[in-house]
Amino acid sequence: MRRKAVKFVFLAFAFLVLTAFASVSAAKTIYVPDDYARIQWAVDSASIGDTIIVRDGTYYENVVVNKKLTIKSENGSAYCIVDGSSSTVFTLGADGIRIEGFSITGGGYGIYIRSNNNNIISNNTISSNNYGIYLMDSNNNSISNNLISSNNDYGIYLYESNKNSIFNNIISNNGHGIDLEGNNNSISNNIISNNGCGIMFGGNNNSISNNIISNNNGGGIYFYGNNNSISNNLISSNTYEGIELWGNNNSISNNNISNNRGGIYLDNSNNNSISKNNISSNDYGILLSDSNNNSISNNEFMNDGLSVADSYGNIVENNKVNGKPLVYLEDESDKFIDNAGQVILVKCKNITVMNAEIKNTDIGIELWQSDNCLISKNNISNNDDGISLIHSNNNSISNNNISNGYGIYLYESNNNIIYLNNFINSICNAYSYDSTNIWNSTSENNIHIQRFRIHELHGQLLG
Repeated sequence: MRRKAVKFVFLAFAFLVLTAFASVSAAKTIYVPDDYARIQWAVDSASIGDTIIVRDGTYYENVVVNKKLTIKSENGSAYCIVDGSSSTVFTLGADGIRIEGFSITGGGYGIYIRSNNNNIISNNTISSNNYGIYLMDSNNNSISNNLISSNNDYGIYLYESNKNSIFNNIISNNGHGIDLEGNNNSISNNIISNNGCGIMFGGNNNSISNNIISNNNGGGIYFYGNNNSISNNLISSNTYEGIELWGNNNSISNNNISNNRGGIYLDNSNNNSISKNNISSNDYGILLSDSNNNSISNNEFMNDGLSVADSYGNIVENNKVNGKPLVYLEDESDKFIDNAGQVILVKCKNITVMNAEIKNTDIGIELWQSDNCLISKNNISNNDDGISLIHSNNNSISNNNISNGYGIYLYESNNNIIYLNNFINSICNAYSYDSTNIWNSTSENNIHIQRFRIHELHGQLLG
């Protein structure tokens, strides 16, 4: 009896295996309009795994696909048009569907994906819909090598969709380029130029890399979320900011950001890393507002600079500026180290400016209503004024090399400690008006009192 049962199970298993092989081998190719006049009829009649090839022509259809199929044109999108007549052109309701080589137009949605995952959308021209491609709770899809243009709302819209890959597409002249709401998505190697924003997204662990994001009438990239990576993009000539961020622990690196209204803007964003970007010809390079403990390092600024407002704990290190200044506004407890470029501190506290190379500007380092800052070990040369303090108190200025018109200029600034600075060929080493400070003159490298041209100098010398 047991032998019969075992034999029965074996035969049943063998039958299932043979049936599976038969299903695979039975996958067939269907032609439209040869076998079926309409794409939808071919879909309805096809079996899972079949391929539908659509010959040249214009098809006015709303195609709903609820099984795994490959649907592609015979000769490419220039020759095969599917017009949705104001309704959705392709609706994908199953996993593993491939749509390739069509001109998809005239729909509320060009392609609407509501299946779970693993669909492939490639080599299509998707235009003149309200939404080009719309993903709803859909994951692990591939969208590549499409021309997505002139859609009224969005080129691509992802809603609560994760682990999708969007690459090698041209996304242009849409209301907005890409709106992404989800995690672990990749957007790479696309050309993005639209009537609104280039890329808008919210979520975590997304990667935006190697894209050309230019001439968008909104911002280049606008996003919120954590642990996202934005790298190696060319972001230029967008009407608003190149990159605008609300979020924490994001990495922005190796981007070329130019000719936008602003370069990079962080608002309420903490613990982000901004490094190795080339930032030029924007109204400002980087602006931080209410953003703390960020690292800004090894960036190259051309003709623009850095502003920090209502923030603290940021480290600004080894940046270079040619032209306009690096600027802090209403900031506290930051470190500015190994930078090249003018520094202006306005209403600041506890700022460290160290190892900076500052030359050929109006004022090398300027403090306005700024207290308890450390200015040390900087090379400050060929400026009109080297270091200027206005209404700034309790600062420490030491071990700087200063060669300028005026070395140090003080106006109504008190209780500053100024020592061990090396003045080289300055027209006037120090100018002080209505200020009481502590000076050290004991070092060979320090200032020489006989070379002062001081108006109302008050204070004491440390001997």
